[in-house]
Amino acid sequence: MFIKVCGLTCREDLCTTVKFNVDAVGFIVDVPVRTPRKVSAFLARDLIRLAKDYGAQTAAVIMPEDAYMALKVSHVLDPDYLQIHCVLPYAEQKRIYEESGSKVITVVNADSRANYDYTDYILVDKDARNNPPSIEFSQNIVKKYKKPVLVAGNLTPANVSYVIENVKPFGVDVASGVEREGKKDASLIGSFVKSAREAACFV
Repeated sequence: MFIKVCGLTCREDLCTTVKFNVDAVGFIVDVPVRTPRKVSAFLARDLIRLAKDYGAQTAAVIMPEDAYMALKVSHVLDPDYLQIHCVLPYAEQKRIYEESGSKVITVVNADSRANYDYTDYILVDKDARNNPPSIEFSQNIVKKYKKPVLVAGNLTPANVSYVIENVKPFGVDVASGVEREGKKDASLIGSFVKSAREAACFV
């Protein structure tokens, strides 16, 4: 089970998270929306370098206007994954996929009409109204696309087992579900990872 913890904002968050041998950590960089988890490109670059020293894979979460902006982020930050949270024209998505040097994660939700030909992974996430994906919707995505599917959207240590057992995704992605007062919490991350790993043994 691939486990990604997203929305890290500082060295303390990173050090707390990597202790639990998660597969990847994510940094929200280029997004035109208000979120307390957004960090500057300079900070993201430093944290990504540190994460790689710890042996964790890294993701830059972006909403680029076009392929040029996505490729610029990839060049500056050098993440293992570019996680794209917006719909781009087919040609732009193709260019990112072919030129970035990073694996591409493309988000799907109940509202999106993105292209999934030029992506390595699909991430099922909340819709525009901040509603988490239903189990049925997530199941349909897993069945429909021959790509590894990650599930996100209001995951917590309490519900991640249920989601894994019923959706059977390639992986899970969590942010606020392992936080207390805006900081990544060691006990919640530990519980989340334990529940996810245990549930994956039965699917």
